[in-house]
Amino acid sequence: MRLVKYRDIDGWIHATYIRDSDPDSLAPKGVPAGPPDLTMLDWEQIKKEINNALVEFDLFTWDDVQRSSVGLRLAGSIVMRYIQQLYREDDIARRTVTTKKDNKAK
Repeated sequence: MRLVKYRDIDGWIHATYIRDSDPDSLAPKGVPAGPPDLTMLDWEQIKKEINNALVEFDLFTWDDVQRSSVGLRLAGSIVMRYIQQLYREDDIARRTVTTKKDNKAK
């Protein structure tokens, strides 16, 4: 198996595994390699937390951000925390599927 990256008609880049002998054109039919599906993120909650962090740190204008970027870094860390959690959940799901397959094989 080999990893192939491709761009779909909507501009999204995907990575899938296909057989070594398969042409790259079969990438859309390959086994997905990741990243996890970002549509699973609770974007409304993320936006609320970012908004609240920016307000708590009084970041209302560009001048405010230039004076203190602590709140801006916190806002970025909110997104990062949610993405990390999505990776954890995806990893757990993959391990569960693998374990079930291994148990059936026995």
